[in-house]
Amino acid sequence: MKYLVLLLCLAFPAVLAQRQEPDQQAEVRRQRARQLLAQNFEAEQQRAFRGQLLVESEGQQSTRDRFDVPPPERLELIQRNFLVEVVDQTEILGRAVTILRLTPLDPSSPSPTVRVWIEDETGNTLAVEYTNRAGEVQLRARFQNLEGAPQERSAEERRRPLDEQRRQRLQRLLGRLTIPPGFVLADASLVPVGDSLALTFTLSDGVGVINVGILRVRPLALPSEDLEGQEQHRRGRGLEVVVRGNVEPGALTAILDSFPFGNITFEDVLRALGDR
Repeated sequence: MKYLVLLLCLAFPAVLAQRQEPDQQAEVRRQRARQLLAQNFEAEQQRAFRGQLLVESEGQQSTRDRFDVPPPERLELIQRNFLVEVVDQTEILGRAVTILRLTPLDPSSPSPTVRVWIEDETGNTLAVEYTNRAGEVQLRARFQNLEGAPQERSAEERRRPLDEQRRQRLQRLLGRLTIPPGFVLADASLVPVGDSLALTFTLSDGVGVINVGILRVRPLALPSEDLEGQEQHRRGRGLEVVVRGNVEPGALTAILDSFPFGNITFEDVLRALGDR
């Protein structure tokens, strides 16, 4: 009996080491994936491939010449709210790429799962694919040809973080909204619409994007950010609110249902984002 106990004692560290080894390897893979994502964000802030970018969404096709620059604050949100994994390596247009998959950590998240094809040499994006909860592809974008090496972004393309003072004013104004877990106010601006102005702001968890427009008149062209999604709108007390996003439709409805139409005027909106 004592020999059996001795054998078990000797074997236990080896068994424990075997269990720890896969965990350590998995952590190394996760760290590599997060580093690759960070490198991709840094590369896309500075430069981008140009060429024929085919975008497919809801049975429709369109073409562009490049991907939009990702707002820099989205990286932290993705790393907070998504599992980032390396899932494969392949080639696009003869270039070696690594495929990352970004999966919501919260099973109730309305955000899609995303795959990103990142070129190994430059760290730039060559393709993306957004898939909803049902496994249906919402959007697919992939370069069909390239105009050589990545080109520098113009100063106008690069995003600046939302001013903190304005962020706080908007959060107080819109604090009653029912926002999906992990989503934060990421951007806001006043845009001209006819002879009036509209407030547009963006909520995001890093991958899921909800654009909200508050205006007096229609129509309002919301910023797209490669966003091909649902749109809902509602009116009340002289305001029209337009909500658009690449998330599950229920998340958009919840924002409209919780919007304080009876307590906000358009002048309140202007003061929140203005300098007054």
